[in-house]
Amino acid sequence: MEKHFIQQNRLLLLILSILFIFTDSYADWKLVKQLDATYATFVTKSGNLLLSDFRIDKDGGIYISKDEGKSWIKTNATDYNYNKFIEVDNHIFAIGYGANIACSSDEGNTWAEYSYADAVKDVISEDNMPYTVAYAAAYHNSKLYLADFCGGGIIYSEDFGKTWKNTDLASLKYTMKDDDGSSVKNTENIYQLVSFKGKLYAFGVYFVFYLDETTNKWKTISDRSNFMAVSTIFNNTLLLGRSVPNDDFKTPFIVTLDDGEKWGELPRPSGLMDNNIRAMASDATNIYIGLQKGGFYYTPNSGTKWFNISKGLPNMGYTTELFLTPTQIFTTKDYIYVSIYEPQGDSKKSGLYRFSKAELPNPTAIEKTNRTDDASLRIVGNTLYTNTNDNATIIIFNINGTQRNIALTNGKADISFLEQGIYTYKIYSRDSVIKGKFVKK
Repeated sequence: MEKHFIQQNRLLLLILSILFIFTDSYADWKLVKQLDATYATFVTKSGNLLLSDFRIDKDGGIYISKDEGKSWIKTNATDYNYNKFIEVDNHIFAIGYGANIACSSDEGNTWAEYSYADAVKDVISEDNMPYTVAYAAAYHNSKLYLADFCGGGIIYSEDFGKTWKNTDLASLKYTMKDDDGSSVKNTENIYQLVSFKGKLYAFGVYFVFYLDETTNKWKTISDRSNFMAVSTIFNNTLLLGRSVPNDDFKTPFIVTLDDGEKWGELPRPSGLMDNNIRAMASDATNIYIGLQKGGFYYTPNSGTKWFNISKGLPNMGYTTELFLTPTQIFTTKDYIYVSIYEPQGDSKKSGLYRFSKAELPNPTAIEKTNRTDDASLRIVGNTLYTNTNDNATIIIFNINGTQRNIALTNGKADISFLEQGIYTYKIYSRDSVIKGKFVKK
């Protein structure tokens, strides 16, 4: 009895130490600014932090910090639920609802109001104008481009937002079948615009376009966008993430586009099936992504190894498996910032969070403990067998990305509690990690 008790304690200590080493040894995210319904964030060239919110009553606006988040001031910007900031020369633009644009020429301290309503009034009625929205903007070849999400097409300004002109609207249209079987033409909804390698790209719900600047018409280059709503440029390659629920291993996790318009993909975090990337950014050395199911990841080697640094980020409700929505990521020399959205309520979890780059896991040290070994695994009834005789722990993920930790004793484990389906696993044993997948019948 005493021997059995000692063995149990040793196993418990082993599991706890493994979990500490692989999940909890990193620093926490810190809440820099609590703000109900935080919507977007930005770091200006001078280092000012900007925040916006999505308040139903539109009684919020744009907030600024000039001391790395120690203090905040609500600016004079009228609240139009701004969802994106873009900095061009000495101008900062904030785009949002109602065809409204805020513009600052003093690093975000004060704001003027512009509108692109005249450019889309032939498409969007006066009654509907307050409800239209823009999510995408880019500066390309001395022009500020903006995409109206609700059918207004893609427009551009040559005077920093004061007046607007149209690109070709017809080339953004596509034909689909209505409920009665008749053919109807719709205008693609554009989620993001990206200036990359001399071309302006537009990414919509279904299609990917680039602009022929000699005709101002849009050319379709792909019908497989599927909500490519986030991106970053890393090592001269455009990285694209899809912001839509899609849980499988077949869908590319991060799509890549190089300067030769060749498509590719980056590896996903091991065991993660969630392809719903809500935020993405990069710096000179790392790629950063934020998800609701997986939390926050970074990779220093283009996806060969991903490291999860989610501790301190707020969960959704009482579950520990889902995180509140990350909306945008920005980095500075010393910090990683992420804005976290939650609808207005009582939890007060929404806001701007920060992680010190000095606390990022050391990739060199982690590589030594993440060697992938060849291993056999088989299922007999409700027992899982491996060819390792170590008493270790196995982390199992189901098709939804839900994680379960079970103990391996002498190379086997009871899995009677698992439902039928396909699972991926990681076995942490001594100084190695064994990875793979199995089917529970």
